[in-house]
Amino acid sequence: MKKYSCYNLRGLEAELRNRSILTSGATIFTHQLEVLLGLTGAAERIKTNASLWRHFLMVNQWVPGWRYSADLSNQADSRTFLDAVGQVIHWIEVNI
Repeated sequence: MKKYSCYNLRGLEAELRNRSILTSGATIFTHQLEVLLGLTGAAERIKTNASLWRHFLMVNQWVPGWRYSADLSNQADSRTFLDAVGQVIHWIEVNI
């Protein structure tokens, strides 16, 4: 695992640029989770697990407006989404 010794996301973004991991036009301040996954170097590994990849694709459909409008979904869909988030978080904690 790469260590960056950064105390905030701005510092991490600068360090990723310094290491030529993040291009000058890109940012880590995004909801595009596939872009962020690519920065971890683990994208190909997660794709080899079909079930987990389906969970990731579901999580990647996150809409920032969901934070502000509870009526954009229902309880069953929310539970399914949060379960997928839990699966992806667990994989990240174990594998990255």
